[in-house]
Formats: sequence, structure tokens, C-alpha cells
Amino acid sequence: MMKLSALPSIIVNTTDIHHRIAVLNTSPIQCTQFYYYDEGGTATATTGDNNTKTKSTTAAITTSHNNKDSIYHSSSSNHLSRHLEMYDKRRQTMVRRSSTGLFSSLSFSTSSSDEDDFEEIEDGDQKKSLMSITEQNQYPSIKLTQRDEHTWECLDINIAEQLRNQLPSRIAVCSEWTLLYSMDQHGSSLQTMYHQLEKHHGPCLLVIQTMDEEIFGAYLTEPIHVQSRYYGSGECFLWRLDRSSLSSSSSMHAADPNTTTTSSLLETYRWSGKNDYLCYSARDYISMGGGEGRVAIWLNEDLLQGHTESCATFDNEPLSTSSKFECIGLEVWGFRF
Repeated sequence: MMKLSALPSIIVNTTDIHHRIAVLNTSPIQCTQFYYYDEGGTATATTGDNNTKTKSTTAAITTSHNNKDSIYHSSSSNHLSRHLEMYDKRRQTMVRRSSTGLFSSLSFSTSSSDEDDFEEIEDGDQKKSLMSITEQNQYPSIKLTQRDEHTWECLDINIAEQLRNQLPSRIAVCSEWTLLYSMDQHGSSLQTMYHQLEKHHGPCLLVIQTMDEEIFGAYLTEPIHVQSRYYGSGECFLWRLDRSSLSSSSSMHAADPNTTTTSSLLETYRWSGKNDYLCYSARDYISMGGGEGRVAIWLNEDLLQGHTESCATFDNEPLSTSSKFECIGLEVWGFRF
């Protein structure tokens, strides 16, 4: 059997060659690297097992590595600076988008003009104006729904906003008032009213308009329904619009359109605590208040004829100028949350 010996390294003679050429080490152990010779025979990499380098080669390699490290660190620094700058811009954008209310309108810049604007907001007059806006917008505006376009209107937004201030807080926050029954829209019948209110649960507002253009009514903690006894709680109250104040306010508005006296138009009569005759509903009539044979509001079965007088339950005055009145409009409103 013939034995194979290790192949010797092949070295090319570079005496007469003035160009950079490569010498390949083909030994079985070190056939992993190219070796170069510059002009003059100076090696720029290790050859074989000998890790010998000339001083000039070491200096050249060191200089080369230093230059490369310098370029690398310089480019890395520039890249990092650009990255941090972009990150900072994104962060400021996110902060601006996540800001709400007054602070969303404030600039992140620290220029003198922005500081002046901020000082103006902090001014006393600005504080008062912001406070007044907050108070005015304590609750969303009321929306009257489910009333047809051509239906006779007893309740309007102005009256509703005045009544809202008299309602319990948990009801006042409600912004949608739904028409449950309308004499003009559903028909003049007490039985029809009962039918329209069957599916309603919760308090309701009664609004009556007479032939003399008087408007009054009652707030009830339960829907109007047939029951053999009085019902309701101490939160029930009567209300009316004062005609004299209404007429005087009309003349004042004619003289000065900026004058508003709507807060003085509404009169309320709350439960006195003398008895619990708050609301009673029979098949052929409904009544509110009582004591000593007197009722605050009484309506017959067709809801056209009514009666009002003082009673002990609410310590109220008669709600119309005449004790007997004729309805031309009647509405019952519910509150939807």
C-alpha cells in the first residue's frame, strides 16, 4: 500500500514581480487564509505557523484599524444622534396627541409668546370666564324626542331647562326627554294616556296648557297609572309659569334683548309633609294633592276639563287664574339615560 504524505506549501517567487500577488498555503492544517506580499516582499498577514510581522506591517495595520475604528465610531455616533432626535420628536407628538382639554391647546415650545398666552389664561378674568363656561356646561343640552313635527307643543327647551334645575340631581343629568303622551298626537283620552305609559318605568313630568295660555304641571316620581291608593314620594312637586312675569319679561326683552329673567318665571311648590296625598289615578279621573276636600290638580276622563285650588299637600296657590280650566294641550314626558 502506498502512503500519502502531506502536500508541501507552494510558494511563488516574487523577486521579479512588482505587483501584489496572493500565495495560497495548501497545507492540510493551514489551508484557511490568503497571504499577501506587498512590493518589496513585506507580508501583511501571518504565514503558516509563524506569526511574524514586520514593524512597518504592524504600523500599517494599526493605522488602518485606527482609521477604521475612527470612521466606525463617528458613523455610529451620528446614527445614534439621529435616532435619539427622531425618538424625541415621536415622543413629543405622542404627548401632544394624548393631551386633552385646556392642555391640548398649549404648545410645548418655551417661546416668550407661548409664555404670555399661558399667563393670560392664568389671569383672573380668564379664570372667571372658564368657571362660567364650566357651570353653564354642567349638563348636556336637553333634547326633546319622539314628538312629531306638527304636534302642538306645550313644553319647549326654555321651560325644560328651567325645570331641570328643580329636578333631583340623578334626573337632572339626563339630557334626553322622551314624549310619552300628547293629547294632540295620541288623542284626548285618559285611557289612552294609561296605555301609552304602561311600558314606562321611572319618574315623569306632566305639562298642561290651558285656553288662557297658562302652563303648569307636576313632577311625579312614578308614571301615572291606575291604582286604588295614593302613590308618589316626597320628591314630587307642582310647578307653573308666572304669567305676570312672562308678560313683563316680554316687554323687557323688547326694550333690551340682552336682558334675561327666565329664572324668575318658574314657580315650584314642593311637598309640605302635612299628608301623603301626592297622586291618585282612577279609571275616570286623576288628581294630585289633597286634604280637607281640596286638590291641586284634577282632570276628568277626556282630559279636557280640569280644576285647581290650594291644598295642604303642597301648600300651593291655584295654578291657574280660574279654579276651573279647559285644556288645549297636555303632555307627559319621561327621562331616558
